[in-house]
Amino acid sequence: MLGAQAYIVKRRAAGTYTNGTFVPGAESQISIKGSVQPLSGSELLLLPEGERVRAKCKMYSHDGLKTASVNDATIADRVVVEGRDLEVHSVAPFRNEGSLSHFKYVLVEVGEG
Repeated sequence: MLGAQAYIVKRRAAGTYTNGTFVPGAESQISIKGSVQPLSGSELLLLPEGERVRAKCKMYSHDGLKTASVNDATIADRVVVEGRDLEVHSVAPFRNEGSLSHFKYVLVEVGEG
């Protein structure tokens, strides 16, 4: 992938509910290669209004990342970009024959608190 660099991804195992309280799974770190780029104006307009004010970018990668899922208690992966944790907001797979298959991710800055 053109311009790909190495990035650290923070991934949590699926969480569980104990006495009605969510307990997140253990965190691990993996390394992936990807190309991070700013979102275009039209891509920003596709985000919900509250998401537009947080720092965001897009990443293209051959590696699979996770978004959050209520159904299986999955917490979204976090990619460390320039020292900031950015959460995987959405994913769009591009499936082609051969080496052109990849994913486009939208990443948003993790809020404090």
